[in-house]
Amino acid sequence: MEKAPIKRTYVLHTSNRSSTYRYFVSVDNVEKEVCRKFILSTLDISEKILRYTRDIKIDLYVSKHDNRGKQPSKIKTADVIIGNVDRFIQMLPAVPSHHCRGSSSIHVPKKDKCTFCEGFTSNETKTAEDILKYEHHIEEKKFTHKVFKLDQLRSGKMDFFAAALICKKC
Repeated sequence: MEKAPIKRTYVLHTSNRSSTYRYFVSVDNVEKEVCRKFILSTLDISEKILRYTRDIKIDLYVSKHDNRGKQPSKIKTADVIIGNVDRFIQMLPAVPSHHCRGSSSIHVPKKDKCTFCEGFTSNETKTAEDILKYEHHIEEKKFTHKVFKLDQLRSGKMDFFAAALICKKC
């Protein structure tokens, strides 16, 4: 790429353009002049990248040095504060994770509990019909769990696909 003076100027028209750029491609160590569109399409770059390279280059095929990261960050937390936080964390007593403790119990969230079972357990006056419905419900629950476990075992095979759908009544 080289800068050349404008070939023609018009008196009636004033322009900010002060020079023309000529673009070259090296073929067998011979410089061949090509148009700007050819350079853009051959290198698959945008006008902006070509303009940046043309205006910012300091030497042949070399652009200027990147100055990002040379100045200290304005929003960085001070090293003194980071040190104080680190010392505070080091002073805290080390306690084993709740996953490692033998006495921990798994909390079952209320939303995962069966509303029918919860309603039956909280009902203090249970009729014979309620008990019969509850026993039938438990049998259905066990059967569904058994079928689901069998589907899980079979799903590892290539010719079987299992999907579980959770439906919620509103």
